[in-house]
Amino acid sequence: MGNIEARLPEEPCLATVALWLEEGDGSVRARNYVNLDVHDGRSMAHAERTRDGYALPFRPGDFIDASWPTPVLGPKGQKFGASGAGWVEYVVTLLEELPAAAVIGMRLVFEAGARTASSRIGWKRLGQPADRCYP
Repeated sequence: MGNIEARLPEEPCLATVALWLEEGDGSVRARNYVNLDVHDGRSMAHAERTRDGYALPFRPGDFIDASWPTPVLGPKGQKFGASGAGWVEYVVTLLEELPAAAVIGMRLVFEAGARTASSRIGWKRLGQPADRCYP
């Protein structure tokens, strides 16, 4: 056994590391992945001036309403999870020096994902190559 080293981005993000184990003939024996929350340990900034305007960060757990009665939140509100279709509502506070009348547009940037958990989908039956199927 040995160590695996990788350079991660130097900015807050979620990085996915996928690993697989191959037999000598190249066939895949096992595969798995892990998500890494990359951050510097400081609390989230309130706002940041960008080239195109402002970035107003918020945590997924800081919602004001949701269609799910009991969503699952990650540590410190860094993740929001729920089963089935639904919606989440947030309120984003503008900076005092940025009056609402001056806002001409907004762009929401987020990462969303889905998992199959107990209802695994038969990827092979759907015509996907076996090497793209995570057990």
